[in-house]
Amino acid sequence: ADAFAPPNRVELLSALLGNGWHLLVFCSLMILCFHNTSPLEFGPSGRTGWTIWGYVATSGIAGFCSAYYYQQQQARTKSGTESDRWKMAALFTLLIPPFVVVPVLSAIALASLHGANSIDVISKEGAFRLFIFWIFAVVPLNLLGVTLGRLHQGKCGNVIEEF
Repeated sequence: ADAFAPPNRVELLSALLGNGWHLLVFCSLMILCFHNTSPLEFGPSGRTGWTIWGYVATSGIAGFCSAYYYQQQQARTKSGTESDRWKMAALFTLLIPPFVVVPVLSAIALASLHGANSIDVISKEGAFRLFIFWIFAVVPLNLLGVTLGRLHQGKCGNVIEEF
């Protein structure tokens, strides 16, 4: 087997790498913002509101990194033909976070029903707000990141081939 051959599921791997970079940047930003601060410094929405806005603001990173890695792997195959498989990578990048968050919130809600009600569960209004944020802010920024990642890789070429 060729150690330098591109992986079989480039779309899924690029989506996971894009979301991983997004979470790394998002968590680093939140740690820097919330370090040595009191909750009163963030106004009425508190840290939760700022966390949601931080996630929305950094969501383009997932699309950029996903598209950049996918384009890089496609350049390594030297196929020369542009396929529509990059759209699957963009779709995976968009759909992985909701398919992780919804089961986790459901498990917390189920645990709080059988527990001592010590876990705060997101309300229906809060879940609706998160959905609206995802549709109208995260999805467009993610798609903008995908577009920029594809353009950047196209203009810069394959960095590996340059060496």
